[in-house]
Amino acid sequence: MAHRKVNLKKILQLYGEKAATAARQALKENAEALAQAAREIAPVETGFYRGRQYKLKHPGRLRDSIHVEESGKKDTLLVVADAKDDKGFCYAPIIEYSPRGQPFMKPAYEAKKISMINHSMDLIRAAIRK
Repeated sequence: MAHRKVNLKKILQLYGEKAATAARQALKENAEALAQAAREIAPVETGFYRGRQYKLKHPGRLRDSIHVEESGKKDTLLVVADAKDDKGFCYAPIIEYSPRGQPFMKPAYEAKKISMINHSMDLIRAAIRK
């Protein structure tokens, strides 16, 4: 069986602006859904840091910092967690990647990736059929 590699750009060129508009809409909606899923998973409790020198004075700051922003590249959005402590230190990567951390971005992505793909396909198919 032969496989052909077809990318989104080619599909959008074939099906026109309706499909491109639907793909952009799906991108925005999926980014917001991913941000919401990460907010739900992000650790909030102060006990997470108990026994360490680093203490959070504002529980929920990490959760509240998760948002979607434009990357500066066309049709590219980022889901960002940029919480900083009172000294200006961004601690989100420590919580996501340290051995004692509590990942929240990757598990949110893993939980949402199939539904985001399906949502994108549904919106693009609907736009093509119109």
